[in-house]
Amino acid sequence: MIQVDNHIAQLQLRIEKTRWFVEMGKQALAQCPDDCELLISHENMLAHLESLEGQISNILHATSESIITEQSVEPRRQAVG
Repeated sequence: MIQVDNHIAQLQLRIEKTRWFVEMGKQALAQCPDDCELLISHENMLAHLESLEGQISNILHATSESIITEQSVEPRRQAVG
């Protein structure tokens, strides 16, 4: 579980950094809306942010399912033991 917590913490840090880059991209696009390279870079950063958020969501979902499975198995172990 510690490894999962560390991985989530790392992803959260990466998400925070990526959000900062997204915000900087918005500001830059406001000043230079016709800059194609800037627009492409900003779109790539948005896609990266979406990917990171998806990764953390998947980890949290898998972790919660694992906990539910362990909780449902434990009473059976106690009944058998």
